[in-house]
Amino acid sequence: MALWEKYGLKEDLQQIIDCKKEMEDLGDETHLIE
Repeated sequence: MALWEKYGLKEDLQQIIDCKKEMEDLGDETHLIE
């Protein structure tokens, strides 16, 4: 994580991870509806 922290992208990276998790959750919900 040192590299991310060095460029100040640690928070951005976390937001991307959270976003991907949310998209996966939505995908699961859509799959259940179908």
